[in-house]
Amino acid sequence: MKRYAGSLIVVIFVLGFVTMLSTTAVMAEEETIKGIVNEDGEIEDEDGELYTIEENELGNELKALIGKKVEATGTLVAGMYGGFTITVTSYKQIE
Repeated sequence: MKRYAGSLIVVIFVLGFVTMLSTTAVMAEEETIKGIVNEDGEIEDEDGELYTIEENELGNELKALIGKKVEATGTLVAGMYGGFTITVTSYKQIE
């Protein structure tokens, strides 16, 4: 029984840690990026950095602007294999 209690404590600790990390990502500050929307639903900036556009109402509108230069504001989350995902809160087409 003590073995299961120890395992339960470890699981609760891990879940608490994951929740803390998730909250930190949600509390991230908004950033603004400029670039061109590509066919893969990404914004490519002048340095070649790719930002995957998260699916939400504004993100889907932005994805439709393929080939257009845009300025997008939103929260950024770093990807596990590089690049970023942006959850768009506002955007505008420029030029």
